[in-house]
Amino acid sequence: MKLNTKFPVSEMQKLGELVGKDESIRYALASDLTLDRRFGQSFIAVTDKRIVVLDHAESPRTFDLEKIKEIRIDELFGSSRLVAVGHDGDGERSLIYYTRACVPEFAVLCRVVNEQIRKQESELPEEDDPAYCARCGAPLPERGSNCPLCVPRLKVFFRLLELAKPYRTRLLLPDRHDVPDHRGQYGTALPHQDDRRRRHRP
Repeated sequence: MKLNTKFPVSEMQKLGELVGKDESIRYALASDLTLDRRFGQSFIAVTDKRIVVLDHAESPRTFDLEKIKEIRIDELFGSSRLVAVGHDGDGERSLIYYTRACVPEFAVLCRVVNEQIRKQESELPEEDDPAYCARCGAPLPERGSNCPLCVPRLKVFFRLLELAKPYRTRLLLPDRHDVPDHRGQYGTALPHQDDRRRRHRP
């Protein structure tokens, strides 16, 4: 799993103003919720010395890693958040909010940041299936599935026509077994067939 999301140019400019030249960005992630818990984007970057949280509607937030005891996850109603816990009862501060679609990435981010705080070696897991369409950015019904907004509809239509070829006769000319009679029963003769039989009766 890669934690190196590419930020928009405007957010990268903000980040560059906050991060020193001697710092390197270790991890970067985008969330699907803003800092006021509305659908949108916010961003979190972790350097050698600090955590930076960016939201286009608010001023950037910075948190020194030296003042953080640990990072933990709070499960909320319909979303989750990362929380920074300070040393010696300094309290807790919300870092960033996200929905269930981003849970795997932020769970890994929480783990590796805590390992960084404890000065331990970190290892990222293998690549996970994406939660968003790489083409249009819409959330996927399931991780790794096809995007319903980007499916070529004309191609799907012609594919359905191909699948219906063996049944085209029944679709266009239903036989008497496919047509219900006046009682709603199938497999009986059609009304006009009943009329012909009556005419030929003695």
